[in-house]
Amino acid sequence: MANTYYSHLPSDTDLAAPHSTQSSPLKPMFLAGNKIVAQHDAEEGIAHVRQDDLQLKNSIRILRVLQRMLATGLSLAALVPTTMTLIKFLQTKNIYKDVQMPNGTTVNRTAWAGDTKAWPTYMYFSIAATSFVMNLGTLIGYFWGTKAANYVATVGSAFNYAVQAVNLIVWVVAAAIYKYEKEILTNGLHRDLWGWSCSTAADALQKAFVDEVPFDKYCTVQSSSWYAGLAHIGSIVLGVVIMLMAGRRKSTQSRVKRRTQEYEGQFGGPGSYGGAPQYGH
Repeated sequence: MANTYYSHLPSDTDLAAPHSTQSSPLKPMFLAGNKIVAQHDAEEGIAHVRQDDLQLKNSIRILRVLQRMLATGLSLAALVPTTMTLIKFLQTKNIYKDVQMPNGTTVNRTAWAGDTKAWPTYMYFSIAATSFVMNLGTLIGYFWGTKAANYVATVGSAFNYAVQAVNLIVWVVAAAIYKYEKEILTNGLHRDLWGWSCSTAADALQKAFVDEVPFDKYCTVQSSSWYAGLAHIGSIVLGVVIMLMAGRRKSTQSRVKRRTQEYEGQFGGPGSYGGAPQYGH
């Protein structure tokens, strides 16, 4: 009787949890949640890198405009004095006057040195003029619009970016030659326009040519042109620094592109947080 009673009770085996061959209905939800978290983290990572790239891009743009403005102003500061000097030289080089020399003799001559060497001034003028035109063109492009700026920057890069090192060397050499020629004496006299304007020989002629050439003024003018050239060399160095920053931005863009490709390969489509991640240009 007892055995009959206990035979109707469920055994330990019957009370054990059933072994199901089907997966839990919660598992897909768990996997989907993990995917959403991973997708969100990936998009946040891309957004962070994109923000870094955008900040660097804006910094480079601002610095480029400031550098162009500085370079344009300094090249103009070097150009104007040399232009003034050359104009004055061309206007007065054929004006002859009788000048009483310190030894009592009278000489018919011009205000400038015999066998004047004007080529250092022409050289400096040419470099300053070329630099001013290229910098001004690119600067106008920046304010005209992005498309125009890109076009002008491409043209200007032949002088300012692709051959930035050459530009720097040219200015350094030009400034050095301009200064060197000022210091050279031929038979005890300066022959170049800058050196002559600052010489005692020019002072001796000032009274006779007081209405034609104020030598003190043109001595100062040409000196300021040389110092402006030195400052312009500094602006070129700044341009090199900006180029290095642009190179760093290319590395940042590569990171954005790589992460975007990894994202699309893993999740197969645009993000759900503000659209598909994109890498900037």
